Amino acid sequence: MTETVLYRLHDADDSLLYVGISSRLGRRLDEHAEVKPWWPQVASVTLERFPDRVSATVAEGAAIRSERPEHNVVSLSVARGERERVCWNNPDFADAPLSELVADLVGSQDIADRIGVTRGVVHADFVGRAVGFPAPALKRDRTWLWSWPQVRQWAVRTGRLPE
Repeated sequence: MTETVLYRLHDADDSLLYVGISSRLGRRLDEHAEVKPWWPQVASVTLERFPDRVSATVAEGAAIRSERPEHNVVSLSVARGERERVCWNNPDFADAPLSELVADLVGSQDIADRIGVTRGVVHADFVGRAVGFPAPALKRDRTWLWSWPQVRQWAVRTGRLPE
C-alpha cells in the first residue's frame, strides 16, 4: 500500500481554499501552482497522512462535505448532500450511504494483494477485460475503488480464490 497525504491549502487568514489527496505531494502542489488561478492566495498547507489511497479518499470526501473549501469543484454539490454523478460509477451503489460502502471499498493494489497477483495484472487482465469483473463503485480522478464483496464473488466464481 502507498501512503497518501490529505492536504488542506489555507490563505493568509487561515480560510480553507482547497482539500486534496496525493501520494506525491510535491508534484501535486507544483501542478496546482502551474494551473490554478487561486494558487497565489495559498499561505499554508496542513497535512494528514493515511496508509493507503482508499482511506485518504474517504477522509477527503468527508473533509470537503464538512469543511466546504472555497475552490473544490465538487464542494457545492457535496455540501448539499447530493451524489456526485461522475464519482459514483456503479448503479448498484447509487442510493447506498457512504458509511455503508467505506469498509468494503478496495483499490487495485488491495485486489492484487488479496487475489495474489500484481497490480499490473489487475489493470491489464481484469479491469474492463475480464468477463463479469465488477464495475468500480467509485471513480474519481485517477482513483478507482471497487466493492470487495463483488470482486471476491467474481474471484471465487472464476477460480481465482477458493470458496
